[in-house]
Amino acid sequence: MNPFEHYKERIAEGLEEVWGKERPETVSENGLSEELENILGPDRSKFERFVAFLKVADKFLPERVKKSYREGLYNESNLPFNFEKLGFDGWIGKGGESTVYLLESKNKEMPSYVLKIHVSRKTGGAEELLSEAKRYKEEYETIKSWYAEMPDLIPEENFLICPKPLNGKPAVASVQKFVGRKLKDIFDDISKDNLEGICSENPGLAESIKKFVAISDNLKKEKGEIVDLLGKKNLSIAEDEDGKEKLVFIDPHISFSKDRNKTEEKIYKRAESRLDYLDGVADDLALARL
Repeated sequence: MNPFEHYKERIAEGLEEVWGKERPETVSENGLSEELENILGPDRSKFERFVAFLKVADKFLPERVKKSYREGLYNESNLPFNFEKLGFDGWIGKGGESTVYLLESKNKEMPSYVLKIHVSRKTGGAEELLSEAKRYKEEYETIKSWYAEMPDLIPEENFLICPKPLNGKPAVASVQKFVGRKLKDIFDDISKDNLEGICSENPGLAESIKKFVAISDNLKKEKGEIVDLLGKKNLSIAEDEDGKEKLVFIDPHISFSKDRNKTEEKIYKRAESRLDYLDGVADDLALARL
């Protein structure tokens, strides 16, 4: 990709992150100060500064201008879905491996889905995309098999090649059942005390956490592998159709290896630290006989 195309794509991604949502977030006064720090911070990347600048601008732009940006970002008619039954609700998140969009059901009796556009590790034509889709599918099936004792932990995911909503270029994608807007990252969005309090009211959730930790500890011991506990909201508490909390693992495509030829030591240590934290949670739940 030439430099012009690269920067064009990055600008579009920044616009998408701020205005690509049907339900854009509003920046509070405290958030405004934080975004100004992101603009001025010497350790921020150019992309992070650009997104922060757009978030500040968003606070002052008229709604009609923001709506115009949203409407001009996507051409969902290129996507291979039935939009008589689904609505394209735009960007809802981004991780290290994918950009995520919501396909919201127009029928309350039918589920909504997320469309994940995966980050390509190669450049090339159809054969390379198919090869990449196969690899993503194998990663998914491998990690799902590791947690086979927990069939509801990892949502079903189907892989395809489809145009990117942002620019129409072909990409590896996957479709996954939407697990809800009220995801709470088990590490960042909920304290240990609050988590244990929720588990005291929900013994099924407590058992799920203990089982997840037991399987993860065994994977580390037997294979030297730790699944991705670093991705934002990857391991989360979600609400089922009845409003009851459940454990979900939504992006099963990366594991970190103790083998330094496969994973940097500092990344493995960060994942290991998070697993240690979960060990402590599981121990406390066991002592409380939850």
